[in-house]
Amino acid sequence: MGIDGERAARARIRATAARAPSSPYAARAVAQARDLVRDPQRLLDLVRRATRKADQAPTERMGEAREELKALIRLATAYVRGDYRAVSRENVVRIVGALVYFVSPLDLVPDFLTPFGFSDDAVVVAFVLRKVREELHGFLAWEAEQEERGLQAGEAR
Repeated sequence: MGIDGERAARARIRATAARAPSSPYAARAVAQARDLVRDPQRLLDLVRRATRKADQAPTERMGEAREELKALIRLATAYVRGDYRAVSRENVVRIVGALVYFVSPLDLVPDFLTPFGFSDDAVVVAFVLRKVREELHGFLAWEAEQEERGLQAGEAR
């Protein structure tokens, strides 16, 4: 896919993300997310599955949503481990719902349907990113601070 094709695909994803996902698959993902937020072990399992799938997802199908998805996964991991809690419960449910939708092989557009299999996943991730953008930026700043502290501690040794 050329640069113009990629730009057009990103524009379509952003336009679609402006509208709330209203499929029964999205509704089911949100319902599961509410339960998972209360169960740290199952939430860690979801995070592991999402990490594996994100690492294997074809970049050309997920586009820029792939890197943002990885940031959401890191936020969910830090949240479930208790390392980072500066995120509202409502947004944690949104993030976990996006991860549930992402790991599900059978959703609005099943992942095995090429080349569109991950397009609905990218739309859901983009939608959630629009809702949690400020808190994600806060997390990324916190994460950068943690890395800086780790480097400083490593330099002191």
